[in-house]
Amino acid sequence: MMLLVESLSGHRYFVIPQGSSEVTIFTSGLLPFLFVTVIIGCFYVITYLETKKNNRFFSSKVWNKMPAISFAVLVISIFQFMLFLLLGPGFEWIEEWRILLYFSLCFFLFLYFIFIYSMVHKFSDSSTSAKKKVHYSFLWSNGLLFGALFLI
Repeated sequence: MMLLVESLSGHRYFVIPQGSSEVTIFTSGLLPFLFVTVIIGCFYVITYLETKKNNRFFSSKVWNKMPAISFAVLVISIFQFMLFLLLGPGFEWIEEWRILLYFSLCFFLFLYFIFIYSMVHKFSDSSTSAKKKVHYSFLWSNGLLFGALFLI
C-alpha cells in the first residue's frame, strides 16, 4: 500500500538519512496508522477465514506455548534484521529496493499479530470461540499499536 502511494504521488514517505539532509519519517500521523491497520486487517481476514474453514488449527495445544515461541521468534528476527542493516548491505538494498522494507514490516506485523492472538487464546476461557478470539486479537493489536503511535 505504501509502495503504491509512493509511486502514485511521487513523494517518498519513508526516507533513510543520507548525510546532513532533513529526515522525514512520515508526512502525516494518520498515514502510518492506516497502513498498519490495513496490514493487520489482512492478517485478521486470513485468520478469520481459517477459523471458518478449520477449527482444529486454533484449538490445538500448541497455542498455549505460542506466546513464548512467537515472542522468541520476534526478538530473534528483530535482532537479525538489525544486524543485516548494521553489518550487511541492508541500507543500500532497502534504498534500492523499497519493497524489502515493506515486506519486512509485514513480516514483523504478522509475528506481532500471532503473538497477540496467542496471548488472547491463553488468557481467554475455554468457552470463547476461535472467531471471537480473532476479533479480540484484531482489536487488541490495533489498540496497542495506536497507543504506541500516540505516545510517539
